[in-house]
Amino acid sequence: MLGMESSNVNVPKTKKTYCKNKECRKHTLHKVTQYKKGKDSLSAQGKRRYDRKQSGYGGQTKPVFHKKVQHKFSTVCSTNYILKAAFGVLNADPLFTCFLTLTLRSIQAKTTKKIVLKLQCQSCKHYSQHPIKRCKHFEIGGDKKGKGTSLF
Repeated sequence: MLGMESSNVNVPKTKKTYCKNKECRKHTLHKVTQYKKGKDSLSAQGKRRYDRKQSGYGGQTKPVFHKKVQHKFSTVCSTNYILKAAFGVLNADPLFTCFLTLTLRSIQAKTTKKIVLKLQCQSCKHYSQHPIKRCKHFEIGGDKKGKGTSLF
């Protein structure tokens, strides 16, 4: 997934794209904004259930997610062992035993979020959402980079 990650993404403030609303159903100009998560409701069933379970004595009742580095071990067999096993020439000789090499690989939690664009149709005011790839820096309506020039 690292190859899919981009460093800088610059999106124009308006975009001409298809509107799915029954009134439009054609390509129109859309205003582009970034989707932001709304405030969690205190009256939602899950929140009420969680608060009821947390009340009183007993401490933390549900698991709390902490971003941490996980370690995975992978084993690699020698090519001689695999070839001899395939042709049925394998015996109990210690020279042909599988050589295990443990490699420590760290898997980290995600450092970026997927960006979601909120598109509002200029003619019917209908909203649609369009997810794009992961990126470190996201900008709407920034300076366009010309050919052979730098932004700085």
